[in-house]
Amino acid sequence: MFHASFARASKDMDFWVKQSEENSQRLAKAVMEFSGSPLSPSTLLIPKQKIEIGNGEFKIELLSYLEAAHFDEAWEKKILGNFLGEPAYFVSKDVLIELKKMAGRSQDITDLEQLKASETREEEEKKQNRSELSL
Repeated sequence: MFHASFARASKDMDFWVKQSEENSQRLAKAVMEFSGSPLSPSTLLIPKQKIEIGNGEFKIELLSYLEAAHFDEAWEKKILGNFLGEPAYFVSKDVLIELKKMAGRSQDITDLEQLKASETREEEEKKQNRSELSL
């Protein structure tokens, strides 16, 4: 799992994409460039779609639907971060927490604990910074 403020080794990378004609065209082109696998843009417009690319060592999952959140609402709360030196958008921490709660797998529960611990560290750092500024 990788978030703008938290990372953990994972064997897959999830991309949550908004279903639209434009996105389906762009994504089909990107999949072809990345994997050499043809993907019909119309496939990407099927409701509640999940497409897996790769297997074994590493897998990419393209998701058009997540039960715990609505894309447009999550997009409004997105976080601009950095991934391998490139700017990238991430779901906000509160949306990520809701998604992890909904999934409820053992790894998601562990991730929730790590996210909560990172929130506690962030709060402690903010308090320390405020107290240093008031000195």
